Amino acid sequence: MTTENPLAGASIFVKGTNIILITNEEGFFTLPASVVNFPTLEVSAAGYAPQEMTYTSCAPVTVEMQLLPGTRIKQRGKKKGFIMKTGTQPS
Repeated sequence: MTTENPLAGASIFVKGTNIILITNEEGFFTLPASVVNFPTLEVSAAGYAPQEMTYTSCAPVTVEMQLLPGTRIKQRGKKKGFIMKTGTQPS
């Protein structure tokens, strides 16, 4: 299943630091100004394969998360502790 919807609540760990960020409802995060050079980020979310990437510029990046086999995504509503897929299903 492919979706281009944002993933809220994903964790972003900046390797070599103690900085952990969480994506907002729109799937965005902002690195603090204290992060310099080209940090390596580890991105993870429940039900998705973790991703690692080196951030090489100040330009916004899109990280595509791959759903792990057997993971079910709740289609509607909100429930704490679950990854929520919003929007409509393609026909």
